[in-house]
Amino acid sequence: MHPSGRLYPCGQTMNDPDLALGSLAAPDWRKNGLLGREALTGPHCAGCPLAGRCPGECPSRLRYNGPQGRALACAMLRALAQPLAAHGENAHASA
Repeated sequence: MHPSGRLYPCGQTMNDPDLALGSLAAPDWRKNGLLGREALTGPHCAGCPLAGRCPGECPSRLRYNGPQGRALACAMLRALAQPLAAHGENAHASA
């Protein structure tokens, strides 16, 4: 929530009129799912140790950072999963 009372899905989206969810007095939840439509998917996922189980990236960062942000998020997640895959561990193991 913005100090003015306007509602947003997260702090990174504040002041983005496309994602404003109304106000505390009059919420408009119809836009609430817009960020959830962003995902890390595509042909570059083939061969990734996280293929089919990728946690994805923060939807607002994907929205605002564009293709460069997708590539960076993907590279970061692959790097984090690589040691697990090298040791034959499930890259999606729960704690």
